[in-house]
Amino acid sequence: ALLLSALYAYDPNPTDTGEEWRFCCSLSEECRNKPVDKQHQSLTVRKDDLVGHCFRCSESMRCDERGVLKEFRKHARVSAMQHAYHKRMGAVPTRTAGIFE
Repeated sequence: ALLLSALYAYDPNPTDTGEEWRFCCSLSEECRNKPVDKQHQSLTVRKDDLVGHCFRCSESMRCDERGVLKEFRKHARVSAMQHAYHKRMGAVPTRTAGIFE
């Protein structure tokens, strides 16, 4: 298992698509030879289960940071409850702050 913090250390600016992150892959020599920039982010990691797959080298991986995953799910539930409350009160916020922003 790979730590999510190791992915951030290799590529500190992943693309956040909402349900997943896109990182530059460091799982194979082929990918490590590419520049670390937005154009070469081929490793997709799903936020719900922290499973990743690189579409360049075809390597797959799983992040082992259950505490981060648990905190993300807790925050998602709280955000949903806050959104429902604001909607009932007639004032839906335009954006809810997230722990990964």
